[in-house]
Amino acid sequence: SKLKPINTREQSGAVYIPKDLSNCTHVWIRCDKIEAPLSPPFEGPFKVVSRKSKYFVIEKHGNIDTVSIDRLKPAYLDHEPPYVLLDKSITGSKCKDDKSLQMTKTVRWAHPISQSRMLTVSAAG
Repeated sequence: SKLKPINTREQSGAVYIPKDLSNCTHVWIRCDKIEAPLSPPFEGPFKVVSRKSKYFVIEKHGNIDTVSIDRLKPAYLDHEPPYVLLDKSITGSKCKDDKSLQMTKTVRWAHPISQSRMLTVSAAG
């Protein structure tokens, strides 16, 4: 009856928000679900559609999604054009005739040392 419970410590509500998050075009989203070991902690990058004070509207896999800024990290992308997948009909016929695209490699197998050569090497040594 004389024991009094100890007050719990106040939890810190401060979350680090990167400065570049306010003007980035793409973001990484932190994965909060339990995953297998060595799985990536972030997914993306995804395009930012709009920004609010506490959340961003993001285009994720063709869908529009709202994500809290606590889970976001700015993505720094190269300004190179994205990869382009070529049509199979173009790559199939035209590339076969181009000799500069064909690579050949000659493999030469080592010949086993003949018995007579082994004897002369060991006798000379």
